[in-house]
Amino acid sequence: MESKQNNEPESKVPVIFRSLSCNQLHDILEHNGATKKETKSVFLIRDNSGGFITVSYYSQEHEMVKNLRFGLTNDGWKTVPKPPKEPAFTETLEVKAKYIHAKAQFDEEMQSFINTAKTLFEQNGTPELIKGLSYELQKNEFNMQGLIRPSREQASKERHYVDYVSNAFLIENTLNLAIK
Repeated sequence: MESKQNNEPESKVPVIFRSLSCNQLHDILEHNGATKKETKSVFLIRDNSGGFITVSYYSQEHEMVKNLRFGLTNDGWKTVPKPPKEPAFTETLEVKAKYIHAKAQFDEEMQSFINTAKTLFEQNGTPELIKGLSYELQKNEFNMQGLIRPSREQASKERHYVDYVSNAFLIENTLNLAIK
């Protein structure tokens, strides 16, 4: 069975990388020309934890690798909410109190987001989720043609990502372009 799996075409390999070290991530992006191309024109998707993935790309503006996290929601894959910005040390007590309240509210909402993502992830992925992720990536200005595909050895072994293959993303991207 193992040899049959290794003989499958690369188009059947999930497009989601397994967990990568910082050095591996940088090497893969650089090897694929991310540092020399437009921001978000070259990117990869990597497994994060149940219900979460991270999209990594090189930002020309910041001259560094940036990450955008997505989590599963009842409406499909969505960007993970960002916490409120911590006030400067010199801010007034009123500003700091507002921040503490906003942070507590964010923490509560984030815990709910995490619980939902984990629950939905365990219920398995569907073709609609794949289409939704493709849509979210395009909405966040990622060039789908620049998606770096992992080798079989680099691909996530997570069973829920078995249908997240390159054909699903490219077909969906073509359909979206035809509709526009």
